[in-house]
Amino acid sequence: VKVSISVGFDFRNKLSGWRPSEIDILDEDYMSGSDQFVFDSKPLLFDIEMSGTPIVDLFINMNKRDLDLYLSFYEVTPDGKSFQLSKTVQRLSYLSSREKRTLVEPGQLNRFVFTNLYFVSKRIKKGSVIRLVVKPLNNPSWQKNYGTGKAVNDEDGNDASPLVMQIFTGKKYKSSIHIPSV
Repeated sequence: VKVSISVGFDFRNKLSGWRPSEIDILDEDYMSGSDQFVFDSKPLLFDIEMSGTPIVDLFINMNKRDLDLYLSFYEVTPDGKSFQLSKTVQRLSYLSSREKRTLVEPGQLNRFVFTNLYFVSKRIKKGSVIRLVVKPLNNPSWQKNYGTGKAVNDEDGNDASPLVMQIFTGKKYKSSIHIPSV
């Protein structure tokens, strides 16, 4: 099973509703985008105490040599309210090492394990859903990575081309999350 999105990198001309604040902490506006993957757990059968750093293990195929991803965990309560639990922004070429850049081959399936999300400690009530949102970083507050493999500082709008990204969730390539609990 694979899920796909295609994202254009022309936000500077077409991002009319962008706000420079973090709207996703206690706000469901984050759900309005079609440029993201949203994965929901089944409703919890009992309360859990989430304490630690969540881990995200994703099998990704994309048409770029590099990509900046925004990952965010939410608790979605039975009445539909969202509360951000943890997040990270990660340039994929520096996921395995902060010192040595490792580019990916476009069109090949790659495994990325994210262990650098924020620590969280919170009781999550029965009936709530744990939501993971994965989206390419496409925000004017952050350096633009067009995914060419060149030094990101040397990229410009001439390097822009649509991103096509797939996350695999099937039996053979099972993307998953680990929720630390006590």
